[in-house]
Amino acid sequence: MLSILVVILLSLHLVACVTSTSKSPNPFPTIVVGKDTTGLYYANSTFGNPGQQQMLRIDIAQPYTWVFSGSDYTECNHLGSGCLTGSLYYIKESTTSELLNDGRVYEMYFIDSIFFNGTAVMDTVNFTTVDNSLGNEDLLSGLINTTVNWSTTTNSLSVKNMSFFNADDSRYVYQGALGLSGKINEANDDIDASNFDGSFYFLDQLVSNGVINSSSYSLWLGGDNENTINSTTDLSLDECGKLILGGVDQSLYTGDFVKFDTLPFYDVESQESSQGYPIIPLTKLSVQSSTGQTLNLTSDSFVEPVLLDSRYTYNYLPMELVIQIAIQANAYYVESLDGWFVSCDIADMGAYMIFEFGNLEIEVPFIDLVSPAYTLNSNSSLHFSNGEEACHLKVFPNSATGFSVLGGPFIKNIFLAADLDSNQIALAQASRVPLSSTSALITQATSSSSSETDTSSTNTETLLIVTDSDSPNNKKRNQKVETSHTNSDSLMYNPSAIRSGQIPFATTNNLTSYESLSLYVSISNSYSASKLVNQFTATISSDGVIFTGRSFYSTSIPKSSSTTAQSSNSSTNAAHGHLMAPISVNIKDYSFIKLISSGLFLLLGITIML
Repeated sequence: MLSILVVILLSLHLVACVTSTSKSPNPFPTIVVGKDTTGLYYANSTFGNPGQQQMLRIDIAQPYTWVFSGSDYTECNHLGSGCLTGSLYYIKESTTSELLNDGRVYEMYFIDSIFFNGTAVMDTVNFTTVDNSLGNEDLLSGLINTTVNWSTTTNSLSVKNMSFFNADDSRYVYQGALGLSGKINEANDDIDASNFDGSFYFLDQLVSNGVINSSSYSLWLGGDNENTINSTTDLSLDECGKLILGGVDQSLYTGDFVKFDTLPFYDVESQESSQGYPIIPLTKLSVQSSTGQTLNLTSDSFVEPVLLDSRYTYNYLPMELVIQIAIQANAYYVESLDGWFVSCDIADMGAYMIFEFGNLEIEVPFIDLVSPAYTLNSNSSLHFSNGEEACHLKVFPNSATGFSVLGGPFIKNIFLAADLDSNQIALAQASRVPLSSTSALITQATSSSSSETDTSSTNTETLLIVTDSDSPNNKKRNQKVETSHTNSDSLMYNPSAIRSGQIPFATTNNLTSYESLSLYVSISNSYSASKLVNQFTATISSDGVIFTGRSFYSTSIPKSSSTTAQSSNSSTNAAHGHLMAPISVNIKDYSFIKLISSGLFLLLGITIML
């Protein structure tokens, strides 16, 4: 039997980190997001009783929660061991754990090449850094055995009887994840949704217990403003973003907020399609100088399905686009390091990449597209032969992944809302918060959305605590939860709430012919540096010096070269805003077929020897 306890809190006053004009609290649980030393984003949590600390990486490209197993460490895998840190899960250390399906081992292969195998477990999961925008009241004093426990005193959100995977082995990754994508259709595969009930899906758990209206969330990483180029300190951040469960915060984005039906992923082998992935059509890619001049790198008919993946620290795009970007950035490919390298100075030049998705433009500064480069042996910085420090260009050909991916460098610049029930996502340009302000993220107000939508005369809030006296034991459950509405900010009636089929404040995109698009893995041969003309390749010495084969900053153009209208063969015109027109690339053999024009680089404002 389900019993419902409604706790009504009166006169809650929101404390904002920037402004105090907000009239009402945020009714959505909001998990504070941090960034680890690898540049990936995570949420703090504990698993089991007593709580074992876990850093769950935010994963918007798959739907399951999983952790690494510590079962091999017998000194810890027993009651009372005291092993509660280290991001390993000891099933026998928890008094509330339950091994599911007789310990069957699941082999979980995901489309982004992440893999793990492990057993299914049910236990209590507690998110320990939750935005305390409801005030300091102890909402749950004396309440026990609740399925969902949302406390503002402890800044925590606890979910009892949550199912997850306890991984014994993995590939490419060394940290578990909080899965946030839609369900996967992959018949005869362990990742298929038909193998699992609602307890395996974090957002479904919150819906079935009346905490949010639909399986939905918003993700904002705009507090990640760390300068990775010049910093000599630990680049991890305890607080740099928010995961808003079930709602939208208008104060966290600027400009147009545009929604898309997600494109399906098509598995060529199984001939199955899944539409739960955050896949949308990229229709244009441009570069923009600090003076505002732009250059389109794509054709008028260009369209490319791209997967948004928060577990990738790089972007993967078609080879011809990578070359165009490399041209504009004056980057060089070093075969021995299998990457493109560019002068780190580009990070300070105010240049942007502009990603367009129909009528939506997202600007990504070049400072987010480069990272420091080091030698493998001495861990010292790489340099070009002219003394300039070299940085990685965080863009790779999609031949490495089989399809195009926009990872962390792109996602940190967007506000993303997802309605998994209707397979819709909405994007906008993220509001960026100065790094000095991120320490106040836990109490940051949702001033924009609250001030526009609050119509009540009192600051009254309702919290639902649903008590479940029956253990589900991995059986499917259909729970009916009655809700209580006290004002316009209640969970059911708040205009900022995401409902099935409706992402608030989002407008429809203007694309009309992408319904037939799908994303699939394309098996192709990796590109070879020998197929890139010498203009764009370089070598590296044993002491970490990159030799490009030509003057890194040549300031003259041969008379035989044609130039764009903006360019000049005078070295005095080397200034920001001059364009290097795209070249035509034969993607089959990666040879350069036709040089349309030569001139001055858009980003660096320098002429080059062609």
